[in-house]
Amino acid sequence: LCRSYIYYLTVEVLGPNFHRLVQALDSVKTVDDLLELHEGFLDRCMKESLITDPSTGLYKSWSKVLSTCVLFVRNMQRFDQNCQDVQF
Repeated sequence: LCRSYIYYLTVEVLGPNFHRLVQALDSVKTVDDLLELHEGFLDRCMKESLITDPSTGLYKSWSKVLSTCVLFVRNMQRFDQNCQDVQF
């Protein structure tokens, strides 16, 4: 699931939107134009990534995965610290 989603996100969402952003940079005349262009890029990426779509439930699922990863790292840090404190 993770690999498929990362592939989708990279190839189907970020790649084409970034290419569109780079092409549109030629028409930028002011900083405001640049900021507007970048904001549109970010909005499209967020919408197309399906993370913010409540019907997919991806935000909740990814939040759980990331929380689990953070918990694992914290436990590993504690484990490492405890191992360093033990003298053989």
